[in-house]
Amino acid sequence: MGLITKEFGVDRVYSHLHPTKAPELLSEHKKLTLKYYNKIIQNIDFKIVSNKLQIDTDWLENMVKEAVVLHDEGKINPAFQYVKMKNESFKDRYKKGANSNHSYLSAKLFFKKFIDEIEAIEDDEEFYKKFTILLILSFIISKHHSKLNQFDEFKEYFLEEMGYSDVMIWEFDEVIYIFSKLVFSILISSDYYATIEYMADIKIDKFKTMPNVKDSFDRFYNSLTPTKEIDKIRKEIYQKAMLSAEVEASRVVSKGFIPKEYAEEAKK
Repeated sequence: MGLITKEFGVDRVYSHLHPTKAPELLSEHKKLTLKYYNKIIQNIDFKIVSNKLQIDTDWLENMVKEAVVLHDEGKINPAFQYVKMKNESFKDRYKKGANSNHSYLSAKLFFKKFIDEIEAIEDDEEFYKKFTILLILSFIISKHHSKLNQFDEFKEYFLEEMGYSDVMIWEFDEVIYIFSKLVFSILISSDYYATIEYMADIKIDKFKTMPNVKDSFDRFYNSLTPTKEIDKIRKEIYQKAMLSAEVEASRVVSKGFIPKEYAEEAKK
């Protein structure tokens, strides 16, 4: 999980700004995200997930972890750093009017990081399965600040841009759908916990029940004054995520991805 930012020759890449603290470095945010990822997955049996997908457990778990940790790597975008993060280190790299989006760039960087490994696979079935998982994880990364929708549209233009428009992917069935929702939830949760720790000095140490998670989120977001557009977006995403968690809980449990009693707590 080495920093892709080294390619840009800039070590001080910011992830978040705070009114009274020093800017959070991307490397620091990644460490916090990994910390919370490791806590969250204690409630998830990746062997069950991999058996459902009929794919190697260690490879799948590592790819999910990489996706979670690298989901913000696109913040190396000079426009994001200079315009959004007020980072003077990127002043000479910034082009006026450039797009400051970081999510889609993160997806592209993630795909590029692992595609050579997957291209080397000789078995056709294994190649198509792992290529599809790589594509889905890239899709999830690209959507981590929005709704998890329009996969077909993403697939078409993303694969065209990356030079893989002629590659067929694995059938997108219900198991793949629920896997996508599961990973999206893990990523969003890990990201939020990490952000809460930096922004509000709230550390989440226990992950026994989902209500504890919701209470922490509520305390954080109720303390916000949503004057900034990004705060409005984050609050909206949070509210939709909590509603989605209730709707999806029974579907995830039915596939055996998480214990039933854990999901029952999430519904309370």
